[in-house]
Amino acid sequence: MQDEYIRSRGFALTLARRAVDDLRRDQFRQMRNYVDLCQALAQKSRYKGFFDQAQQVLQRADSLYYALVQCLLERVESERLCAFGVNFGVGGIIYGASRLKEEAERTGKPSAWLNTANCASSKLEEAVEQAEQNGRYVWALYAQDAAAVLRAVRVIKQHPFAAFLLVAAPSVIAALPAETFADCFNLSIWLLLPAPALEPETVQTARTLCERRLLFGFAVLLDEAGANRAMESSWLQEMAQWTSFCLYARRPGMEPQTARQLRQSIVRSRTGSVVPILVLDWDGDLGVINRGISELAVIGASVDAELPFPFICQSE
Repeated sequence: MQDEYIRSRGFALTLARRAVDDLRRDQFRQMRNYVDLCQALAQKSRYKGFFDQAQQVLQRADSLYYALVQCLLERVESERLCAFGVNFGVGGIIYGASRLKEEAERTGKPSAWLNTANCASSKLEEAVEQAEQNGRYVWALYAQDAAAVLRAVRVIKQHPFAAFLLVAAPSVIAALPAETFADCFNLSIWLLLPAPALEPETVQTARTLCERRLLFGFAVLLDEAGANRAMESSWLQEMAQWTSFCLYARRPGMEPQTARQLRQSIVRSRTGSVVPILVLDWDGDLGVINRGISELAVIGASVDAELPFPFICQSE
């Protein structure tokens, strides 16, 4: 564990808790104040550029992000927002990415700030420990059954300074005991859907996660037909009843033109105010982040190549 990250994380966590309290009192003003402050303090061009864009988006009173923050404050336990957000942002995007850039420039070899793994892997705990020693604190995990989730939860609890995204089918999450995620403040759950459709079991699982005030979203696999439905207002509204986030991942074989159109629609959705849901793009967004860090930044390959991971691990 790196002392520099621990100190930065402690300071950021204190600020995050204060920010949540401020946003509850005066969301519109405080969001703009914090973005202005971050823009002024940003020392690297990629961070300044991000906060410049955020300032522009927040000039609109009907911006998606005001509704997004309101939903998060109402739906998710505050400590979960703070712990996961700080671990992901400070550990992954700031500290981890800086370490990655330095390493890539020194060695000339590809490196990753985000790693993937199947929860069934016997190598998971060792891999997480090794990653932390190298300044890597963000993981995307896939669980095919409840037993695999329980094994992963033990690892997640042992690494409270890392951020974990857990991807699993609604039926897998529904089969778990109610207290499974009670102490996992550094976790975001993603309900894996084979297509853009909410089945009754998915709705019930989402309702349960809402009642427990957990941080979760939908992860949807898209083929050609799914990509055409992905950005329909009715579908986005349907998801927004339960969560503030949707992550899209393309299935292998999607036509390049379809993939480009999907990416353009996702990016456009972030500056509008149609629905209070943030659409994320596994392929496109990770590609943008990686290119902003280093030409050698990649998505970490799965710990066990023989165990499946549901998303393509090479960003475009």
